[in-house]
Amino acid sequence: MDEERRATSAQTGEGGEDAASNPVKTDYTGETPVTADAETPPQENTAPVYESFSLYGSEDEKQWTPPKAGDVPNVKTKRKKPPFPWKNFWKTAAIAVFGLMIVFSTATSAYLLKDHLLAENTVAQIKETNSSAEENNVTQISSGGQELSVTEINAKVASSVVLITGANMYGSGQGTGMIISADGYILTNAHVVEDFSELTVTLNDGNETEYEATMVGYDNTTDIAVIKIDAKDLTPVTFGTSADLEVGESVVVIGNPLGGEFSGSVTTGIVSALNRKVEFDDGQVYTYIQTDAAINSGNSGGPLVNKSGQVIGINSAKIDSSIAEGMGFAIPIDAAVPVINDLIEYGYVTNRPYIGISGETIDEQYSQYYSLPQGVHVVSIASGSPAADSDLQVDDIITAINDTAVTSIGELNNIKNQYSPGDSVSLTVYRYSTEKTLTIKITLSEMTSDMQ
Repeated sequence: MDEERRATSAQTGEGGEDAASNPVKTDYTGETPVTADAETPPQENTAPVYESFSLYGSEDEKQWTPPKAGDVPNVKTKRKKPPFPWKNFWKTAAIAVFGLMIVFSTATSAYLLKDHLLAENTVAQIKETNSSAEENNVTQISSGGQELSVTEINAKVASSVVLITGANMYGSGQGTGMIISADGYILTNAHVVEDFSELTVTLNDGNETEYEATMVGYDNTTDIAVIKIDAKDLTPVTFGTSADLEVGESVVVIGNPLGGEFSGSVTTGIVSALNRKVEFDDGQVYTYIQTDAAINSGNSGGPLVNKSGQVIGINSAKIDSSIAEGMGFAIPIDAAVPVINDLIEYGYVTNRPYIGISGETIDEQYSQYYSLPQGVHVVSIASGSPAADSDLQVDDIITAINDTAVTSIGELNNIKNQYSPGDSVSLTVYRYSTEKTLTIKITLSEMTSDMQ
């Protein structure tokens, strides 16, 4: 379940410092990145080896001619390549990523710390009613109030922090969530819950009361999810505001590192940086609060709390590296609130543009090796989508949107999300079958919950 989200190996933020890490693919982009399974990781300074298989099965599909053994070291010419030469590279990458995911899958990634406002940001909580989704919207008000000790913060917040356990036919995992309404709405990360068919919430009520949970909605683009349990008279967290945070302020993290065995763990730290841009291995870029609070698998989805006991962030990621410590990241609560409200009311985030493809990134290495442009290889096209209604084809390579270069699936989504449903965009496309560059116009539609 909650695989630990790891940032790519070199992240540069306001401080200008780089941090190394082992990237783990995160899957919360609007258009779905696709990778294949792999057998053996590619060796450094050698050409990849491909198994013989066909992706599409048509007799007239274009086949790739592998280099001769004398041209490229370690190429086994007896093996054919699928229609696209990099397919097994992505299989290899997926195996490496999957291995890391197994290591971290006990629970989530980052629980960050942060100091917050000098204030008592009393947030209007979700109303105690089931009468309509609109009445359950989360709102915030400005702050101003008393500073609490860590002991007092824990006493105020701990009972609102829950353990989330997910299960499916492949296994189970655990992460953290927080109660946001007295009638059972719970906030967490999308990567904590999205892959599980069964969800259980364990309360921190002294009795470890368990409830079955249902999915209200999740959003991969922001890594936010809301689930629901059938309960009443719960104690919700209080939302503060992240707008007034300053570097150096103290923060507290309460969560479930490494799962249920260490439930209710409390760590402290400071806000290390604000508006930190972090890029993940799929090219998706997120803006986070950075903290030096101790972060471990299982903390994802839990609260980052200010010194007034108010939630100002949702712990989401960390940099995991032998040469970097104390680099955790949380989603600012001000950015999260509109998403939470949409998920509660509609089950998805409204006004999110949609193309309707699944794709994979052609990076610089494979672009050079196979003499293909960098961009997004179109693996599949959803029926009834804007892409299906256009001239876009499977195996096309998208290299730009409205003349803005696209070099990864993450960049494709970042650029696409600058537009609105109903907008028309021009895709620059390299057609693999004809080796020609085309311009294809697409009218974006609105992404709904079944399109993630």
